[in-house]
Amino acid sequence: MADTVSLHVRLTNYYKVRDALMAKQNLYRGAFRDTIKRMLMEMRNYAHFITHRETGVLAASHDINYNPRRLSGYVYPSDDRPKLVGRRTQYPSEYGTYEHARGGDHAFYQRALDERGHEVGMGGVNMMIDYLS
Repeated sequence: MADTVSLHVRLTNYYKVRDALMAKQNLYRGAFRDTIKRMLMEMRNYAHFITHRETGVLAASHDINYNPRRLSGYVYPSDDRPKLVGRRTQYPSEYGTYEHARGGDHAFYQRALDERGHEVGMGGVNMMIDYLS
């Protein structure tokens, strides 16, 4: 089976941020979760927006997976809504990998990272700063 395409979001320098947050009294403990999930949702929404639409199945298939132990997550094409083409079922993860590999404006996750990655990352930084203030 071919590898599927995905876009990963990770919190780096976790221990430095954690120590700063722990020094603050009455801090909301879901700060990391909320920040990463918000970043994932923004990247997913943008990938959905820029994905080429023939049937809309691939664009609608973008989903997120959050891992609280690693403080990370990723956006990926989910196979919850396969598409029937003739006698063959096409899965968004398979077609998404092919479409992304075409490159250029077809590479939806690379485009999302290039076009919105910095903005979403800074939004995450600002969200963490808000928790500290």
